[in-house]
Amino acid sequence: MDNTYRLSWRIKYSRRKLKETGTSHWAIPNTGATNESGFTALPGGWRGYDGLFHDITYTGYWWSSTQNGSSAWERELYQGNATVSRNGSNSKFVGFSVRCKKTDFFVGLPN
Repeated sequence: MDNTYRLSWRIKYSRRKLKETGTSHWAIPNTGATNESGFTALPGGWRGYDGLFHDITYTGYWWSSTQNGSSAWERELYQGNATVSRNGSNSKFVGFSVRCKKTDFFVGLPN
């Protein structure tokens, strides 16, 4: 199985596992949400140049750690479908959510 196929499969089948279920935070309909991953993605929207927030309850945006020249990559989840989108042309002056991942840096080191 080549890497392109693996990535495509992973995105296709994992995306709906990321979103929080129900409509306490997501607008109706929160299509395809199962939260099987435990990530509990919430629709925090984005912060514009003007300091105002947009798309709250409709879309969740998360920065990636990958830069794209003077821009950066981000991922998006939508309330009306189970799609994960990717965009690499976002100015670093807008605001998206971040998700920190705890890493055990000492795994495999001798005592």
